[in-house]
Amino acid sequence: MRHTSIARQMALVSYGTRFLRGHAELEDWYRHGIFFGARLQFRAPDGNALLADDFTWWLGILRQSGALRLSLHLPAEFGLDAERATRGGAYAVAVHFADRHEIWIVGEERAAWHEHPLLPDDGHYPAFPDATYWGGELDSYWRVAERPGTLEVADTNWKQLAAAISADLDIRVPSSLVPAGPLFLPGGEPESWEKLPLFARSAAAAPAHHLLATLYAEQAKLSNEMNPKNENSAFRHMGEADAVALENWGRRLDSWIIEAELRCANAPSRWRRVACSWWPAPTSSSGSHGWRS
Repeated sequence: MRHTSIARQMALVSYGTRFLRGHAELEDWYRHGIFFGARLQFRAPDGNALLADDFTWWLGILRQSGALRLSLHLPAEFGLDAERATRGGAYAVAVHFADRHEIWIVGEERAAWHEHPLLPDDGHYPAFPDATYWGGELDSYWRVAERPGTLEVADTNWKQLAAAISADLDIRVPSSLVPAGPLFLPGGEPESWEKLPLFARSAAAAPAHHLLATLYAEQAKLSNEMNPKNENSAFRHMGEADAVALENWGRRLDSWIIEAELRCANAPSRWRRVACSWWPAPTSSSGSHGWRS
């Protein structure tokens, strides 16, 4: 199964932060199955220089340079201009240092020959087969800014966030029908050394796993309901008003999933290194400061 770029970004930020803080070594998690079938490259915008062609090198140099943590954001948080946001995609990774922070935009590279002068300008390009599919996906990260000062990442009150989602979507969050353990994405039967949760697990992050798993379950249920091949779905027999209401509900669900994914990637973890057994006994949660930044 091919995982999405946002899933890889979540894992990179979550586990990468543990590495930068000295709570985990790369050997503990770099073979995470989420990265299979994909390459991660890190570039400078000037000349598109390739800085690192593997996330382990990127993280290793960052730690040598004094980086303290990573965090995941929407580009609008940094007021990035439209050109950079378009080039880089929907998410941004911040690298935190003691006195500054770097912003890396994540997206897909576009080959310059798509604008080659020999191609017709009417958009009817030759139908070349897509061999890149067999080569795997490529996540390109561009270091688009370096800014002075620290970047605050708000803690999340998971109980308050769950209550807000429940009130908006009129569902139970987290759901008792969804397993409360760490969140694993589907993908066959991986080896034990590659089967790791989507983002790092800990007692503090346990509510985050359960909340996001609930939202993913709701998203899968809605996708099945609205699938045009599902001839028995209630959606196919709804009136126009009810169908529009369900579509609007789905858009709100998607928005909450984005919010939750960002916060899960940035969730703090009181994590200790124990080989392949990382879920500590439950402890009382430390105080949080609200789920909105």
